[in-house]
Amino acid sequence: MFSNNKSVKTQITVPVVIGGIIVILAVLAISIYAKNVIMTQSGIQVADVMAKQASEARKIYAGQIMPKIQGLGGYDHADWKDMDGAVPAAATLVNMIGHNVANVMPGVNLRLYSELPFTNRKLELDDFERRSLKALEKNPTQPYYELIDNNGQSMLRYAISDVMAQGCVNCHNNHGLSPKTDWKVGDFRGAVGVSVPLNELEGSISKQFNIVQFSLAIAMILLVVALLFVANSIVNSTVAIKDGLLTFFSFLNKETTKAELISLDSKDEFGQMAKVINQNITTIEQDLIKDTKTVLATIKVVDSVKNGDLSHNVSVVPANPQLLELTKTLNEMLEILRSKVGTDLNAISKVLSDFAQYNFTTKVPNSKGEIEKAINDLGEEISQLLKQSLTIGKTLDDVSDQLIGNVEVLNRNSNHAAASLEETAAALEEITSTITNNSNSVSQMATYSNQVSSSAKKGQELAKNTTTAMDEITSQVSLINEAIAVIDQIAFQTNILSLNAAVEAATAGEAGKGFAVVAGEVRNLASRSAEAAKEIKHIVENATQKADQGKAISNEMIKGYEELLENINKTTQMIDEISTASKEQEAGIIQINDAITQLDQQTQANASIANQTKQVALQTDTIAKEIVADAMKKDFIGKK
Repeated sequence: MFSNNKSVKTQITVPVVIGGIIVILAVLAISIYAKNVIMTQSGIQVADVMAKQASEARKIYAGQIMPKIQGLGGYDHADWKDMDGAVPAAATLVNMIGHNVANVMPGVNLRLYSELPFTNRKLELDDFERRSLKALEKNPTQPYYELIDNNGQSMLRYAISDVMAQGCVNCHNNHGLSPKTDWKVGDFRGAVGVSVPLNELEGSISKQFNIVQFSLAIAMILLVVALLFVANSIVNSTVAIKDGLLTFFSFLNKETTKAELISLDSKDEFGQMAKVINQNITTIEQDLIKDTKTVLATIKVVDSVKNGDLSHNVSVVPANPQLLELTKTLNEMLEILRSKVGTDLNAISKVLSDFAQYNFTTKVPNSKGEIEKAINDLGEEISQLLKQSLTIGKTLDDVSDQLIGNVEVLNRNSNHAAASLEETAAALEEITSTITNNSNSVSQMATYSNQVSSSAKKGQELAKNTTTAMDEITSQVSLINEAIAVIDQIAFQTNILSLNAAVEAATAGEAGKGFAVVAGEVRNLASRSAEAAKEIKHIVENATQKADQGKAISNEMIKGYEELLENINKTTQMIDEISTASKEQEAGIIQINDAITQLDQQTQANASIANQTKQVALQTDTIAKEIVADAMKKDFIGKK
């Protein structure tokens, strides 16, 4: 804007005047903008306070007051004015507050609105309310507002989200007019909307801003005039300081090796400034020298680290606090590296390189760091492990050879044992079959013995019945003998009587002839009766003799049956014992057979395991030889 040949005074004065004018205009523009911003922010604060107070009032009413009213028997209802015990719902109360505020503060409006109002309310949403619901649903924590023109008046429409609290959830989920009954705490319900007219705020704020704008304009004019008076002094002092600073910057940029001081002896602020600058120039010059030495020392230490030597520290103390902290941190890092790693990285690298070539006999000399000691310990541990591995490999190689031979013997013996067990199992099966048949035969013999015993008992009973019958026959024969004796006596008496009748008939002569005939017949009848009685007696005597013989024979049969039953019982008991023993033998043979079968299965399994063991032994022998060969390829402490 200005050419380089203008004086410093002109270059200062003209910009000051123009800058003053620009500042005045800028202040006026800023004040107008600030007025609008303050007016809007004031409206937002008023609307935010009203909305938050209404929301908090609703939460307190729904969460604290309403439960107490319900506990006393009260309830909320849309027609609460006309019903006893009824009170307005929380949302109704907020809308009532909004109506009261509108009456007290004309133009101010407060109300709740939602896309899910109670079914008894008809709520028409305007464009702003629909936009605000969409915005608040996406970001419930951020209020939504718009500046609109309402019939030539500036109006602030403001809305915050209406989020469900616990009291609201309890009310809405149990209210009969609620369109939704699964509300949860934190759900977006709707919005609390506030409308605030900004005209009255604009009038009061404009008066104050007009005063401020006028005062600022006067102050800026006076400031420009004062600046013109001090321009000459400022220019001269500025030129002196400029020359001194240019010289000092040349020193900082390494263009000169000496920093020149500013030659200004005035007592004003510029003189004091020049004095302070000179003091700082001197101090900075000395500090830069110290810092330069420190940087050189640090570079030397870093070069040593690059070469693998960590034994050096930065011993020079710089003046710059950041550089001092850097050197301190570098020294601490080097100390930690020496403690954790070591002092000679080249030696560590050589040992690790030897390790990579399977040479574990190399060590880090003068090991002090943890890694140096750990590498040496690692070499010794690896050597010890390799030594043990070599020893174990050789031992395992020898043992595996023995194991292979033993497994082959075990395999052959298992096969022989399996064959023997198969033959034994076959023989046991035949023995089991024979014992089972014997057991069945013994059981059948027991059955026959029981049948014979039953038949013998029946024969004994029949013999006893025969003896009883013989006794009865003998008794009846005795009675028959007695009757025969009576008949014999009657025949004898009849014969005597017939003789007497014959005598009397003979005596009677002719008159007694018929009687004599009768008497003769009676005598004949008596004679025949006596003869018949004799014959019957003879028969009875023979029957008695035969009955006595039958009784004797029956008694002999009873004794024989008793002996037969006793022998049958002994035989049956013996058969039962043989049957029990046969069953026990059968069970024992079955158990032995099962054991032989299991032993055969185990022998077969052992044979299979022996084969597998042989394979394992062969693999083990191969691995052992590989371990020995691998260990012999490496160099380690204790290798023979």
